[in-house]
Amino acid sequence: MNIHFSYNNREVPKSISLKINDGEVFGILGPNGAGKSTLIMHLNGILKPKAGKIIVNDIEVNKKPKEARKIVRIVFQDPNDQLFSPNVFDDVAFGPYNLGLRGRELEERVLTSSPP
Repeated sequence: MNIHFSYNNREVPKSISLKINDGEVFGILGPNGAGKSTLIMHLNGILKPKAGKIIVNDIEVNKKPKEARKIVRIVFQDPNDQLFSPNVFDDVAFGPYNLGLRGRELEERVLTSSPP
């Protein structure tokens, strides 16, 4: 990884590297402003590093963010940040819709979805 990212000339995170093995559960701890959320947003391509590569299951996130998003998911701490649609169906449909599903396929995916 060895990623670099900055907000207003302040590097957060600064030169971070990590490896998470298949099936491993982990947590990220640190004070406010340490870069925890920024790191997670890099793992699924919401943010792009100024330097370094992010590889998830042999997928280079910067080059194939849609593929990475099939693997890395984010659940926000504040539920008001998580749900943004007028109903649960639309909220669940947001991800598959942005991956290209439409019509009956989208509806079936939403109605039968379960965690991977």
